[in-house]
Amino acid sequence: MHLGEALIARLKADAGVQALAGSRIFWVARPQKGPGNQLPAVVLQVISGDRPQHLDGFEDMATAQVQANSFAREYGESRILAEAVSGALVDEAQVDDIVFWRGDVGEPRDLGEQTDDGFIFHAAVEVTVRWGRAEAA
Repeated sequence: MHLGEALIARLKADAGVQALAGSRIFWVARPQKGPGNQLPAVVLQVISGDRPQHLDGFEDMATAQVQANSFAREYGESRILAEAVSGALVDEAQVDDIVFWRGDVGEPRDLGEQTDDGFIFHAAVEVTVRWGRAEAA
């Protein structure tokens, strides 16, 4: 399992995120057509990271800055979804062979875009994810 799959699994397992976005949680891009285009939805992507090394190789823990984008038709809904996503990703957890240590989260940024179907509100949150492989932890 890779980091993106584990993060999506964490969000799909969270009752608060599920109540708002259902299974509309994607890596890097939200489908522009079909059921995946429905809102609200979440899109995740790594925007930076750190893999510290020492003389024997990589450290057990890596750090990734993940941008979690919450899309909705209403401003308040995008912010509520962003808060649910933040809460679901910040605590310690293990998904398959990926171990997550406690992370940090920033304040959501307000973004949006005008589309042919109307305005889409977009709350973007940066989450610092500390993670490693279970066998190394």
